Amino acid sequence: MTDFEEHVREYLKAYKDRFNYETMVAGHLDSSRFEDWVNLVSQYKGLEDQIVLSSGCGSAGDLMKFLEHGVKAAHGVEIDELLANLARARLVSTPFAQKAFIQVYNGGTLPYRDHEFDVVFSMHVIEHTKDPGLYLREAIRVLNQDGILFLDIPNRYYKMEQHTNLMYIHYLPQSLRDICISFLLKSLFCLLFSDDKKYRLGSLIGMNFFAPHQLIEELEIIKMDYQVKIEDAFFHSYDGSKLPFTSFLKNNYFLKASKKTTFRLVVRRINS
Repeated sequence: MTDFEEHVREYLKAYKDRFNYETMVAGHLDSSRFEDWVNLVSQYKGLEDQIVLSSGCGSAGDLMKFLEHGVKAAHGVEIDELLANLARARLVSTPFAQKAFIQVYNGGTLPYRDHEFDVVFSMHVIEHTKDPGLYLREAIRVLNQDGILFLDIPNRYYKMEQHTNLMYIHYLPQSLRDICISFLLKSLFCLLFSDDKKYRLGSLIGMNFFAPHQLIEELEIIKMDYQVKIEDAFFHSYDGSKLPFTSFLKNNYFLKASKKTTFRLVVRRINS
């Protein structure tokens, strides 16, 4: 067992008796799953000697891949001190230790000056934030001129809520969803649920499922302060299929979009 695996198992010790414990361990150990994403980022912005921020870096598997692709420095932020320590443990004994920087922050204002990064990378993070609009604005604020924000979020219109694999529950407005879940967990109905299902339901309380058009609307507001352009906006699934973002009024667009698991938004800052 490597030192990093020991750190991972220590971090996950509270989940040791859960059915998916080994899957969780493997998820932290494996950085190869970020290879395709980093390659995709490089199609919008060359990575050699660039400075990258992973907003919600987890255990830093993505930072490792960016560093392997030649970035000058890789920064990561997390709201969980224990998870940030796990990220540091991954990188400390690698050749990249002096190029990697992990910070803990409050999930609001990023602890960086304007124009610090060439790439901000965000994968399935914005839905966990208290203020998705602020999250988007902060990601753009810290970008250099010609820098890109590469953002993937779960598709609000896909039938399955992807953190829990529960059907359609994410279609409800947040406040109504939270009320319904709280009622279910406190009622006799919860006797019908496994511990795993109760855990998954509880994890949805407070989660913000931004619809793609809401992200675009937030960008229009942000444009009043920062000059940016949308480089790409499309629904996709990991089988490689894509559907460009457009109006819901066109030719059964919603039905087509609802078959894609994920929405991707790539934004370029065009003027400092």
